[in-house]
Amino acid sequence: KMLDAGAYGIICPMVNTADECKAFVDAVRYPPLGIRSLGPTRARVWAGADYAEHANETVVAMAMVETVEALENLDAIAATPGLDGIFVGAGDLRFGMFGEVGLDGRGEAFTDALKRIVAACEDHNLVPGIFCASPSYAHEMMDLGFRFVTVKSDSMILGEFARQMVEQTRSTMNVDK
Repeated sequence: KMLDAGAYGIICPMVNTADECKAFVDAVRYPPLGIRSLGPTRARVWAGADYAEHANETVVAMAMVETVEALENLDAIAATPGLDGIFVGAGDLRFGMFGEVGLDGRGEAFTDALKRIVAACEDHNLVPGIFCASPSYAHEMMDLGFRFVTVKSDSMILGEFARQMVEQTRSTMNVDK
């Protein structure tokens, strides 16, 4: 439904096995490469009447690797025909590996897992992506080889800006006690 509405890509969460990845890619691709049904009414508005003829080449399919199970199946997931990239859910991956909640994970074991993901992407001509909670971590991840890097979510950015506005407003108030 999201593709038919005009999205040019899908990042599918919780892909843990090659079979799950294949099912995802099949759902994103039109025949003969997949099983997506033909109903892109809104997508045609954005991409033109010939959208379906080119969608298999233009729509991006990224599997989200965010569990220990997915790491164990990494090469098989990366070898899935029609997959364009692997996106790391860093918070979930860190939580699954160490039981620690938090973003922008560091440490040798976590960095080694990230390096494995980048290497698998390079081996299979995929784009490695990752979510980052800070610009400095995003730079570290780009240096590690990630090519698709997101920095914060919209809700994180909005929350930070709202806190800044409240703090600025309070700091400029002249209130007699």
